[in-house]
Amino acid sequence: MSDRSLDTADLVALSGAHTVGRAHCASFSDRLPPNVDDTIDPAFREKLTAKCAKDPNATQVLDVRTPNAFDNKYYFDLIAKQGLFKSDQGLMDHPATKRMATRFSLNQAAFFDQFARSMVKMSQMDVFTGNNGEIRRLNCALRNNALVVLHTAQQDQGLAADA
Repeated sequence: MSDRSLDTADLVALSGAHTVGRAHCASFSDRLPPNVDDTIDPAFREKLTAKCAKDPNATQVLDVRTPNAFDNKYYFDLIAKQGLFKSDQGLMDHPATKRMATRFSLNQAAFFDQFARSMVKMSQMDVFTGNNGEIRRLNCALRNNALVVLHTAQQDQGLAADA
């Protein structure tokens, strides 16, 4: 973390981005039975277990209190042991991060201020210029040239199927 010019405050604040979004069951299955995880609220674990058993492709909101708002309620989730990911809940296990996460739960303005500063720091890391890198147009997980190959292959399959 320090080799990227980010500090503990940045880590805790940037983790707060999980106040919005969803995750598939597979990404948090390590917190569900048969695994033993005493860092998760038992009722929350039971609800997630039932949901994922019914549909392994189901998704779960990252912030159970205000899933569609960018706010500090994610940190309340952590205090209540309702962090979806082990890495998120881990913020409450270390004194250095627990103190800051608790502060953010109590002071939304402090969270917003630190989040803004941390995002600026992160945006200035490893910036590509000139012909280095690319701005991904359609799918941020795939390079643009991979999308062209994928699109062409799909078109070819369609033509073969029509013949």
